[in-house]
Order: sequence, then structure tokens, then C-alpha cells
Amino acid sequence: MLKIVAALSGGVDSSVAAQRLIRQGHDVIGLFMRLTEGEGSACCNIRTGQTARRVADKLKIPFMAVDYSESFRKNVIDHALNNLDNGLTPNPCVECNRKVKFEELLGQAKRMGADALATGHYGKIFKKNNEYEMHEAKSQKKDQSYFLWPTSKNSLSEIIFPLGDVEDKSIIRKEAAEGGLPTAKAPESQDLCFAPEGLVKFIGKEEPGEILDIKGNVIGEHKGHFTVTLGQRRGLGGVALGKPAYVVQKDHKKNTVTLGDRDHFARQKINLTRVNWLADLNTLSGGLSARIRYRGSKRSIEQIKKHQIVFQDPVTVASGQSIVVYLGTRVIGGGVAQ
Repeated sequence: MLKIVAALSGGVDSSVAAQRLIRQGHDVIGLFMRLTEGEGSACCNIRTGQTARRVADKLKIPFMAVDYSESFRKNVIDHALNNLDNGLTPNPCVECNRKVKFEELLGQAKRMGADALATGHYGKIFKKNNEYEMHEAKSQKKDQSYFLWPTSKNSLSEIIFPLGDVEDKSIIRKEAAEGGLPTAKAPESQDLCFAPEGLVKFIGKEEPGEILDIKGNVIGEHKGHFTVTLGQRRGLGGVALGKPAYVVQKDHKKNTVTLGDRDHFARQKINLTRVNWLADLNTLSGGLSARIRYRGSKRSIEQIKKHQIVFQDPVTVASGQSIVVYLGTRVIGGGVAQ
């Protein structure tokens, strides 16, 4: 039996994750982290905290709430807004997992004397050949491994994902209903919890600028360089070039957006920053692939170094996007595209 801190968000996934651990005979403590102060966010606010407490009461486990709103504002929201201002494509969910959940929350669990931290993420961690590995969840539809790559290698032995073997979300709903959990019919969580309608609406401002063609001619107007991302094809203000047009360049200083053919920005060689590897790259002989966006198809890798990936075919990657490397279902690690 392990002493496990189960992160309770007030949603059905984390509720069932805790319930499964209890039924396995573990000593479970429910921990809610408040990340936002108002009701405008989709989760981790005062309202969902009250729901998390009701879940703990139903499961008959101790409950504790901690306030991480300052850290969330600094490390997730401000980080995302700063990236947008500088022409980068942010990934707030990655930053939340990296800094808040699997650094600060895990640290809190350790201070409480727990053996492990459990969350409702869809992924797998298990020990193989005396080494802990992270893998995709059984359900490809629900898999969240793309957002989990920054998890430190040393912490894998202290993290549990009880839902990794779930084939379909209906199973979770059924278990919640059978256990009488108040979250059985809770709505699906949002990809961007603090901004359910998207970052652009969250910012609440427009900064009109010129849309240019590849030769520098003005062909339209945009609402702000931060409203589009490299590779975007739709929602470009009705600009038509007589052929498929993509955002191939953004100049955040001049507030201009340039459209062109896909070939103008597709790259085969991608340099990475802020890398985190969960395996020794020198021991990997081949068969690697990578995702460049959540739920995107995996792209074959020709060569990999600590700070660089060479794909077999050109890919369209925006600076700031996470690139996550896999060997089969195993998460090898990743980095942020430059």
C-alpha cells in the first residue's frame, strides 16, 4: 500500500483516478489546487474546488486545498501572453504541467509525506528494465502525452496515471456513476482552462496590421500578429491569392503577416530549445517519430541530436510549438521549436 496524493480538479477524470487508487487499497489524500481567482475559467477555481471537496467527502478521504494562482499567473498565463507578444506560438498546457503540476504540486505531495502524486491525465508510466518510462495512453483519442514531455526523468517514479489503460471515456463516466461521484456528468475539461474561448478573446484587444504577399505587397489587413500562427490557412480576413495561402512569416515588431505557399515555411531541420529527454538519445538506433501539434500525426525522424531534429520530410512548425519525440508508444522527450 502506498500513500498517494491524488490531484482533484473537480472533474470526472481526476475523481475516478482517485476512486481507482482507493479500490486498489492505497492510502489516498485528495488535493485541490486553485489556479484562478474568478469564475471565468473552466476549472481549478472556487466553484470546482467545492466540487472536488464533495468528491473527497464521497470517497471518504482527507481533503486539502492549496492556492497556486500566483504561480499559474506567472508561469502559465503571463508566459503565454509574452510568447504571443514576441511572435511565438505558446502552449500553456505544457507549461502548466511542467511548472505547476509536476514540479510544485509534486513537491507539495512530497512535503505531505506521500510516496507518489496521481493525476487524471491520460498517459502511462511504468518500470521496464529497471528504468521508468512514459508512454501514450491506450486511448489515442484521449492521450495527453504530447503535453507531458517536460516531466523530469527523475520524477517518473513518483507519478501515477491511473487512467492510462482506459479505452473509452464512457468507462470513466460509468465508474463515476456507479461510485455515486458528483462529477459523473461533469462537462469535458477545456484544453485552455483559463481562456475557454481562446487566447485572442482572453487578450481582449486588436492591433490591426498589414497582410503582405511573399513579395511584400499589401494585400489585406489582420487584427494583430498574435491572432494568427505560422501555417494557418483559414481566418485570414478573406484574402485570396487564387491558390491555397498560408501564414509563412510574422513580424511582431512591424506587426505584419506574410502569406505564401507551404514551401516557403516548411522545414526539414528544426532546432530545439528547453529540451527535456526521458531517455538517452545515444542508445536509440532508429524508428523515432515526433508530433509537432496535439493529436497531429507522427512524423518520421531521420536524425536527432540533443538540440536538433531532422525530419525525413519537411514539416510546418511555428517557433514556440512543442515537438514531442516517440519510439513507438514511448515518450522519449521533446523541446520547443526555435
